[in-house]
Amino acid sequence: MRELLERFIVFEGLDGAGTTTQADLLCRTMRRNDTPVRPTAEPTDGPVGRLIRAALHHKLTLTPDTLAYLYAADRNEHLYAPEHGICAGIRDSWVVCDRYLFSSLAYQTVDCPPQLVDALNASFPLPQWLFYIDVDPETCARRRAARGREELYDSIVFQRRVYANYDRILRDFAGSAGMRMIRIDGAQLPETVSARVCSELGFTPI
Repeated sequence: MRELLERFIVFEGLDGAGTTTQADLLCRTMRRNDTPVRPTAEPTDGPVGRLIRAALHHKLTLTPDTLAYLYAADRNEHLYAPEHGICAGIRDSWVVCDRYLFSSLAYQTVDCPPQLVDALNASFPLPQWLFYIDVDPETCARRRAARGREELYDSIVFQRRVYANYDRILRDFAGSAGMRMIRIDGAQLPETVSARVCSELGFTPI
């Protein structure tokens, strides 16, 4: 059975679903409620995370398997670095993370053997709260187009496969001991989605 990290909140969804927006809104709400919180994201801004971001922005070409290993290495450092890792951070505050191991299971298994990706992520702990922002691939594609830049995984064909993978992952993790998994319609206004998130957590939305 996986370890559960209390006070660890994760947002997941397709690129363009609004995970970054919702993580930011939640952190602002928690601060307004005088609740200590640390925002973070994957890939991280650390050395391994910067390699991943270079690949995502087409500045570096890596095989899918190499990227899967890099994501796992970045996550390991993100969790366990002595001074700034998530496991150290939750001693003093909540931690809100934009993407986590579920992204690897959804994205890397499109091009990599699922057994490899599962093995690389098998030992990582689960968050206490997982919010999946559910937005269909076509809507997400329109949102990404408005940003004016294309990243590695932006193909609509790829994103449709990721969307199907997320459905499988949510079923697989349903009932995981201690983890609260909430699926929210992300086609709603960001403020409406945020209000649902805050309601689940017991915070008054900003």
